[in-house]
Amino acid sequence: MWSYAADADSIRSGEALSFVPEKHAPLAIFNVDGEFLCTTDTCTHEASSLSDGYIDGDTVECPFHF
Repeated sequence: MWSYAADADSIRSGEALSFVPEKHAPLAIFNVDGEFLCTTDTCTHEASSLSDGYIDGDTVECPFHF
């Protein structure tokens, strides 16, 4: 099943957004130098949003854990 998350232009390079598909867990969508990557948005250590984290190249650091 496909779900609309955002236009490519709405996520600038080096930024992320959180997306919650219907009846599913939140996802984090990252723009890494024009390549769009997606993972679960919840840190595995705590209930913290990875899309609110710090992006360094192709690595995201949880805003709670750094």
